[in-house]
Amino acid sequence: MSGFEVAGIVLGSIPLVVSALQCYMNGLGTLQNFRSYKRILKSLILNLKNEHANLQNICEKLLTGIAPQTRIEEMIRDPFGDLWREEEIFNKLRLRLWSSLQVFDDRVQDMREAIEEMMEKLNVGIDGKVGGCDQHYT
Repeated sequence: MSGFEVAGIVLGSIPLVVSALQCYMNGLGTLQNFRSYKRILKSLILNLKNEHANLQNICEKLLTGIAPQTRIEEMIRDPFGDLWREEEIFNKLRLRLWSSLQVFDDRVQDMREAIEEMMEKLNVGIDGKVGGCDQHYT
């Protein structure tokens, strides 16, 4: 799996983790002793939203001139979609990134591992269902 495909997975997974954290934070709201945890969770949620926006901007900039704007918008709307695996787009990205390709791949792989670990600890399923919350996020 290319780093660019992984970037799509990370883009789609971060909102799931944010939603799970918000669900847990709402549960903490009923317990007075957990105010400091609530602040920490709010900060973590903000950091994750920031990372999501940064990665989305990077992907949009990388794709500009490689894919038509309508395809870029579709890829951002559907981060788990097939367009992220399209060989023609990947080959053009590889040329654009050239010597930075490995750094990009390593960075998004690191992000993926962190998100997967958070999803596991928060009991977020692949389907976006959060264990312990009666809500579904996708």
